[in-house]
Amino acid sequence: MKQKLLRLCLIFSGIVGVSAQNSDSLKTEERASRLDFTANIQNNHLWRGLIITDKPVVMGNLSYALDKNKNWKIGIWGASALANDSDGTHYKEINYYVQYSNKNFYIGLWDLYNSRNINTAVAADDIFSYSRRRTAHIIDLRTNYTFGPEFPLNIEADIMLYGGANAGEVVLKPDGTYDKN
Repeated sequence: MKQKLLRLCLIFSGIVGVSAQNSDSLKTEERASRLDFTANIQNNHLWRGLIITDKPVVMGNLSYALDKNKNWKIGIWGASALANDSDGTHYKEINYYVQYSNKNFYIGLWDLYNSRNINTAVAADDIFSYSRRRTAHIIDLRTNYTFGPEFPLNIEADIMLYGGANAGEVVLKPDGTYDKN
């Protein structure tokens, strides 16, 4: 009985799904497909060989394609550890980006803001602070080339262009003033 009910539900949902799609809904779906959202849960977060957090993490990405071929995108990526701040292992990150991709090539400019271990004596903990000497932001230029299934190799070259106070990049003078970031 349960199997018959399940089959009936599947058939009914297929009929409703097919009958609901007409040319107008397909056009709307095509326009809406420029918006993309993904979310996942991981047991930790590694970035370029660094352990950002060893706690479980929730991550999400929201992007919008600026052109119909989806070569140009803008987006926001964020993550947060599933741990309380009392143990000193908090982790929250919010990144904004613009990127271009075409077939196997990708280039993107990312603004990374990571609250992990921000030393407020060195880095400003304000997400809107882009102070040359105290920012916790990193402006990151990312490039990537994937050869493809015949030659499964991916080459990536990234350059941190600006910032990084929370990554220990700030140099303090003996009197405690900031020298450079």
